[in-house]
Amino acid sequence: MKLNYYNLMASKIQKIWRGYYVRKYVFDFYSRRRYIEALKLKNEIIRIELQEYIEHQTILHKRIQEERDKQMSEYNARKNHYLVSTYVQPGIYNSPFLPYKSDVPKHLPVPPIKPQGPFREPEEVQKQRYKPFQPSLRVATDIDSLQKAREILKAEEWVTRHHDDM
Repeated sequence: MKLNYYNLMASKIQKIWRGYYVRKYVFDFYSRRRYIEALKLKNEIIRIELQEYIEHQTILHKRIQEERDKQMSEYNARKNHYLVSTYVQPGIYNSPFLPYKSDVPKHLPVPPIKPQGPFREPEEVQKQRYKPFQPSLRVATDIDSLQKAREILKAEEWVTRHHDDM
């Protein structure tokens, strides 16, 4: 009986102590507020650092792209250097003093190419193209049709044969 009483009192003491401990250290409002403020400050610092990193990366990518463009232009200049001497000068037909190009044709226009001649009607051509298939005798008959015909004749002759020896 006393043991039950002591157990009951011990559980009450533990309950009160747990409540006190949780309110003081686990669910402490002031320490949680300090934690959230520190978290906000750290988030701002990280945002600023990320923004600086993004700016640094964009500058780096632009520099790399400019270097690539410069290398490509140098490569094209080396590759096509011989074309410098073949630069086309404006000719006598296009005067630099005129505000517009002259209308002197440089070549004659090509006449339209149309098929000429007496042609059959399209229906007749379609009829010829899509006429029904007429197989040759070799294709129309079976390879061993002669042998089959002989067997059929033998069978008929066997059925209609007359025996005199009966």
